[in-house]
Amino acid sequence: MNENTLDFSITRLGNGGFRSPMQGVRFTEESDHVVYHSSMDDIRKYLAEGKEPPSMAVAGPREQIFHNPETLTCGIVTCGGICPGLNDVIRSIVQVTFGFDTAVSEAKRASDAANNEAEAARDSGFC
Repeated sequence: MNENTLDFSITRLGNGGFRSPMQGVRFTEESDHVVYHSSMDDIRKYLAEGKEPPSMAVAGPREQIFHNPETLTCGIVTCGGICPGLNDVIRSIVQVTFGFDTAVSEAKRASDAANNEAEAARDSGFC
C-alpha cells in the first residue's frame, strides 16, 4: 500500500443545522480523529516532514445534525447473519429515535409494500 495515497476523508452533506435530540451522551467532535498508524516511528516520520499523519474520523453522535429529527423518516434494511448483535443495535436506535408504535407501523408499511411488489411481479408472469 502506498502511504502517500492514504485518504480517509469523508464527504459531508453540509453543516449541521439541527440540534441532536439525544441527551445524556458524550457528543463526538468533528475534529476527533484516530491516527491510522500505531507505531510512533511511523507517526514521527510524518511530523518530521511537517505533515499530519493519516487519520480517520471518529464515529459517534454529533451535537449538530444535518436532517431535522422532527420530520425525518428512515428505514434500515439488513440481511441476516452479517454482524452478530446488529439487530440489538437497530432495535435500540429505533426505540430511542422513533418509539415502539412508530417503528411497528413503519415495519408493517414496508412489509405490505414488499408483499404488493411480490404479488405484482407474480401476477405479471415475471416470476
